[in-house]
Amino acid sequence: MNISELNAELARKNISIPELAKLMGVSKKLIYSRFKGETSFKHDEICKIVNILSLSQEKMMLIFFSKQVS
Repeated sequence: MNISELNAELARKNISIPELAKLMGVSKKLIYSRFKGETSFKHDEICKIVNILSLSQEKMMLIFFSKQVS
């Protein structure tokens, strides 16, 4: 999961995290727990975000399926 890139996409589309939660039909608490890495995004949530942000398949893979090495 590449939270930095997801935040960048939200900024490019001028969508806040609370607004994203509303557009997805989920609570702000749930979306913040996903962004903090406390819980993982579910398949249907990823699909909603991809549609809301009009992400390409490449961008979706970069954001949701990238491995981060620390």
